[in-house]
Amino acid sequence: MKKLSFLFGLTILAFVATAQIEQSIIDKIRTYPVAYDHYESLAQQIQNDFDTEESRAAAIFTWIALNIQYDTDSYFSSHPKTISYSYRTEEERKRIERSIHEMLAEATIQDGKGVCQGYSELFRVLCLECGIESKIVSGYSKTKPEEIGQKLGYADHAWNAVKLGGVWYLLDVTWAAGYVHPRFQEFVPKFNPVYYKTKPELFFLNHYPNDTKWILNRYRESQFVNIPLVTSAYLSKGMKINSPKKGIISKVKGGIIKIEIITDELLNTFSYRFNDQIYMEEVNGERVDEKLVLTIPVEDRKSGYLHIIADFETLVTYKLQLR
Repeated sequence: MKKLSFLFGLTILAFVATAQIEQSIIDKIRTYPVAYDHYESLAQQIQNDFDTEESRAAAIFTWIALNIQYDTDSYFSSHPKTISYSYRTEEERKRIERSIHEMLAEATIQDGKGVCQGYSELFRVLCLECGIESKIVSGYSKTKPEEIGQKLGYADHAWNAVKLGGVWYLLDVTWAAGYVHPRFQEFVPKFNPVYYKTKPELFFLNHYPNDTKWILNRYRESQFVNIPLVTSAYLSKGMKINSPKKGIISKVKGGIIKIEIITDELLNTFSYRFNDQIYMEEVNGERVDEKLVLTIPVEDRKSGYLHIIADFETLVTYKLQLR
């Protein structure tokens, strides 16, 4: 007889909202009840109000992100929730696991809260009820500056892939729901659809799956480990860091770091802050063709973190390891 356990956990990140879903869908979902006794009831209402796979998937994503709270008690508990079970045959294992998945989705909608596994399970079963194929993807998230350049440890997050019009897309409904306040360890609801059907090359910047087929591109683990830490402001503003491409800065010339940003925006106010500074320092960029070059003095720093900021929103963070 074999025994297995499920471990449910989450890494969650604060992001700034940007529209990726039609406003009419969001407005309609805001008229829905904020709680349901069973996920089948929500699925039926969505099927009644929306008639395409695309609109139904967006509606499911929106309702979950607007109405499911992040379970901080479970996240910060020293005793993570586990479900253990035994099975004798492969068929029995599949049946038990299917029951566990459905139970977790039902508990998430009834309690109105969950961690990443609950969010992604609820999205999957609602899609199933609406005739949409969806998968749960487990893997690694990149949310902290100290993770820049670090080898992957244990898988700490779960998200979804959804098949629409014969094409697979990636999404993270947990991160769309809000964020955990880093000081007070409380969940702050903040709907953010930037991670709905995110382009694979952008999703990869802070998600790396256990099963690499869900990268939906040819990126490698070493690339994920060594890129800078980015936020959704970086994604939503349509910018691209041209240089430095690696997250660890080990050499500088003349005591300065030059950050090259490809952007069409001319009205952004750029600033920077090292982790030993309380206040941001505004920096004037030099326009070179489509690139904006920010020149930042390092002074006598040898280590720490450098945060690049646009319009008071952090875009990207680098780790300093200067020789």
